Amino acid sequence: MDQGFRIGEWLVRQDTGSVVFRGQRTRLEPKVMEVLVYLIQHRGEVLPKERLIQGVWPDTFVTDEVLTNAISELRKAFGDDPRNPRFIQTLPRRGYRLIAPVFPADETLGVDLSVLRPGQSGDSTNRSFWRNPVLPLIIGGLLMILAGLMFWPEARTVPEGPIDSIAVLPFRNSAEGSGADYLCAEIPGSISARLASIQKLRVIPTSNLLRLSEGEIEPKTIARQLGIRAVLQGWLNQIDGEISIRVELSDGLEDRVLWGQNYRRPLTDIFEIEEAVTDRIVEALRIRLSSEAELRAGRRPTESIEAYGAYLKAGFLNDQALLSGRVLENLAGSIEEYQRAIEIDPGFALPYLGLYRIYIKKGFWTTSFEDYSKARKAAERALDLDPSHPEVHLAIGAVRAFYDHEWEAAGEEYDRARELGGLMSPDFIHPLWLLWMGRFEEAREVIEEGSMRADPLSAIQALTLGYRLYYARQFEESLALSQSCGDLWLQQLCLQALGREEEALAVGLNSADMYDSSEARKVYQRAFAESGSRGFWRKWTERSVARNDKPYDIAGGFAWAGDKDRAFEWLERAYELPVALPFVSDSRFDSLKDDARYVGLLRRLGLPEEAIAIHMERRD
Repeated sequence: MDQGFRIGEWLVRQDTGSVVFRGQRTRLEPKVMEVLVYLIQHRGEVLPKERLIQGVWPDTFVTDEVLTNAISELRKAFGDDPRNPRFIQTLPRRGYRLIAPVFPADETLGVDLSVLRPGQSGDSTNRSFWRNPVLPLIIGGLLMILAGLMFWPEARTVPEGPIDSIAVLPFRNSAEGSGADYLCAEIPGSISARLASIQKLRVIPTSNLLRLSEGEIEPKTIARQLGIRAVLQGWLNQIDGEISIRVELSDGLEDRVLWGQNYRRPLTDIFEIEEAVTDRIVEALRIRLSSEAELRAGRRPTESIEAYGAYLKAGFLNDQALLSGRVLENLAGSIEEYQRAIEIDPGFALPYLGLYRIYIKKGFWTTSFEDYSKARKAAERALDLDPSHPEVHLAIGAVRAFYDHEWEAAGEEYDRARELGGLMSPDFIHPLWLLWMGRFEEAREVIEEGSMRADPLSAIQALTLGYRLYYARQFEESLALSQSCGDLWLQQLCLQALGREEEALAVGLNSADMYDSSEARKVYQRAFAESGSRGFWRKWTERSVARNDKPYDIAGGFAWAGDKDRAFEWLERAYELPVALPFVSDSRFDSLKDDARYVGLLRRLGLPEEAIAIHMERRD
């Protein structure tokens, strides 16, 4: 901590008791700094006033007013608005919570912006960091590595008190080459899904922890990284139709094994193994289940072991496709296995849910009506087969909102999913629906709830969270995450939304080196020198049209370039695609809100009038 840390753009130095923002230093009283450090150590937790006072003033009697004044001083230092907080959130009658990401002081890299100011030549001989075309590629790779090492290193602490959180790690394959890798990923995945139905238990699912499939890591280290108490590890071996599994459940805070067990059973007993492990975890954690949760945790999705095996293989192949970075090319095997599971057991709902997820992904990249039609049919069939599965209602909610524009019906589906425990790991669509409805505070809460069940050392999950925060208009927090992940496009969006146009251009030029030509970089720089940010976006959008980019992004470029007519033209083209888009919460389109065509687009989507009114007023 003595080396300092960053909250957004603010550099915090505990050793000097100061906060630095763009060269301006603000000194904090020692106790005010201690309050900040305590909030950092418990980031994301709701801290009651009594706990904060006890943590910072353990041997002194102080009133609530002293703490309130300290929080007020911190808000002044960070320029935070308590009515629309970006750093410290007040929860009435509950306490305070730090909601901004935290990362090491040396995680962001300085940039010489002197050559980027409007009015200067784009061919200036002043050499900046960005002029070397190789360096941006190196830095991008380093940032992705650093994200795995440094992302939120102090943001999560192992909670004390009762054990109410667990991470279920991918199992280790004790016999490489045995073909059991899919079992090592999918058996713990099924166990974590069973545990997720228990509302008293925070579960970080196996699918969010695939980076831990290689190598041995101490449970106490994993618990500290993830901010959870219990860690389930396993080692699996498959020999001649039998599987041998050793599992251990550890308390990360006390660094001790709570329970361990060896299983050697025929592969056909896979359900018995999953059920036995789940039961023993619940018993070891002393969790009392409701009858409904017990029923869900113990329900078998199919009676066919062969169909279940195909389903597990499909999930494994899907995960591998995502990790490979070549998603569209590598999904065929997953689709084939899901379809095989359905052929074996036509009444098995989960493969249909898997197909829904795949076709939604494909539809997003291909904007194909056929893929979205397949996604809809798969979701509706899953609903017919298992209306009690929470993720089925998440899928149907997405269909109702973003394809049918039946917003009230979508809300009912999301409410049903929450009742069934399905929003323990919120999907990307649900917070977007809340944003469309103008329910920004609820969207932030759902996003935050999801972030607490993500792996903070995963660059992919951090990037997903970063885009959620961007659409929730939490630009500082989104920027911090995009910098951690090295995602230049999201950085550029956030910087532009924050009005930091020169920095946005610097990042944009860096992006041009990575996916465009060096000549294009010079064109962008000259355009900025002559016409500022609008000139840059005008040139960027012209090239985007030539590349045949998605109409939505082209519309956003024209909006930032100040060309309203062409922005609306391309939004109209986006409307011809099969899915609605989140432009109502995208800052790129704020400049269009004083045009009657904007509200016309919202009404064509069938949005409720009260939601339309909120969006028309919001320009922050």
